[in-house]
Amino acid sequence: MTRFAHRLFRFFRAADGAYAAFALIGLIAIVAVWHAVDYSNEFDPEYPGLQREHFSPYAPFAYRLAEPGDTLDLIALYLSALGLGLFLAERFAAAAGPKPSNRLALNAMITGLLLTGVWTGCAPDPPTDGWHGLSYQAIGRAGTPAAVRLVLIAIATAIAGLVLIPLAARGRTLFRAASPLWRALAVVCGLCAIWRVAGMPDPEPWGYWPRWAMVVSLIIVNVALANRVIAAAQTPVASFRTKSLRAASVGLTILAIIQAGFYVHWLHWPIPRLKVVVPGRIYASAMPPPAGLALAHQRHGFETIINLFNEDTPQRHRDYPAEVAFAARHGIRYVRADSSAQGVDFVRKTLEVARDPNNWPVLVHCHGNMDRTPAWVGIYRFIDLGWPMRDVLATIERHRGYRPKGGVTVLYGDVLPVLAQDRWNADPVACRLGEYAREYAERTQSEIAAKQAGKLRK
Repeated sequence: MTRFAHRLFRFFRAADGAYAAFALIGLIAIVAVWHAVDYSNEFDPEYPGLQREHFSPYAPFAYRLAEPGDTLDLIALYLSALGLGLFLAERFAAAAGPKPSNRLALNAMITGLLLTGVWTGCAPDPPTDGWHGLSYQAIGRAGTPAAVRLVLIAIATAIAGLVLIPLAARGRTLFRAASPLWRALAVVCGLCAIWRVAGMPDPEPWGYWPRWAMVVSLIIVNVALANRVIAAAQTPVASFRTKSLRAASVGLTILAIIQAGFYVHWLHWPIPRLKVVVPGRIYASAMPPPAGLALAHQRHGFETIINLFNEDTPQRHRDYPAEVAFAARHGIRYVRADSSAQGVDFVRKTLEVARDPNNWPVLVHCHGNMDRTPAWVGIYRFIDLGWPMRDVLATIERHRGYRPKGGVTVLYGDVLPVLAQDRWNADPVACRLGEYAREYAERTQSEIAAKQAGKLRK
C-alpha cells in the first residue's frame, strides 16, 4: 500500500503537478455534468407509492447549486481562502533573498485571482430583495450609496490591477517559461475566471456553469501553489517553534478569510434562504435568527409574519420565542400555525392575510423553507398570481433541489379544488395531481379496509 501511494504521489507530482490539476478538472467535469442530468428519484417514506413527476428541463439539484450564495459559491470561498493560505505558506518556506521580477508578477496575478474568488464567493450577485449588496455588480446599481460604490470601485480597481498590470508587463515571458501542460492550464484558468466574472455565456441552469468555471480556475491555482509549497519546503527552515508559528499563521489566515466571507454572505442573506415572492409584498424564508430578523426588518419593514410551523410541539424552533418577542416589540402582526390550523381553513386564512395591503410586507416562513413554505408559496402563485401548475412545481423543484414531497400533491389535491376550482379543473398538470392524490387515497383506504377485515377474521 505504501509503495502504491508513493507511486501515485510521484505520478501527480510529475510535470510540476500538472497531471494532478488535469485529474481534478476531469473529476469536477464529471460531477458537474452528473448533477445537471441526474434527476432525483428519492423515496418519500411518508407517502410511499405516490406518483410524482419532474417539471424542470435539468436536474433540480443543479438549479439549487446554481443559486447565489449556495454550495458552489461557498466552495469558491473555501478554495480562495485555502489558496491564500498556501501562498502565505510558500512565502514562509521559500528561501530568503530577492525574488526575480517574473516571480513577483506571477505572485501578483495569483493574489488577484484568489481575491476575485473570495469576492465572487461571499458576494456573488446583487440580492434580489432590493438591497444594493456588496458584489461588483453593485457598482452600477442605482440604489448603491456613493460611499459603498467608491469602496467597491477601489476594490475592483486593486484586484484588476494585480492581474492586468503584471499580465501586460510579464505575461508573455511567464507564458513562454512555463511547460506546455501548464500553459494549457493557465489558459483554462484565465478563461474560467473571466467566464465567472462576466457571467456569460450562461446556459440553463442559469449561473450553474459559470460557478463551476470559478471552481475549476481556483483548483488550478491551488494545485500550482501546493506544488510551490512542496518545492519550497525542501529548503531547510528554522526551529520547530518557527515552523509551528508559521503553520498557525497560515491556519489563522485561512479561518479569518472564511469568517470575513461568512459575514459578507450574511449581509447578503441575513435570513437563511430568504426569497422574494412579490417585491414589497411577500417574502419567504427559513426561521429567521434574531440578528438576521433585525437586519431584514430594518431593510424591509415587515408588517406581518406568518409562521407555517406548529410550534406547540417538541420540534419547536429555538428561535421561536425570540421571534415572537421581536414581533411584539415592533408591532408586527404574528400569525402562526397551531393544533387547530388544519388544511383548507388555515390556507384560506393565511392567503387573506397575505392579500391585505395593510399587512404588507409579509414574511412567510417555516423552519427550513424546504417543505411547508415552498408549498404555501406555490398555492399563492397558483391562485393569486395566476401561475400554471407546471411552473409552480418546477420552481419548487429548483428551490429544494429535489421534487416536492408527496405531501404537496396531497395538500394541493385537498386545498386547491376548494379555493380555486375553475383554475384547478382547467390546468392539465393540476388535474394529474388530483388523479395521483385520489389514486393514493383510494389505495390507502383499501389497505386500511383489508387490515381491518383481517383483524375481524382473527
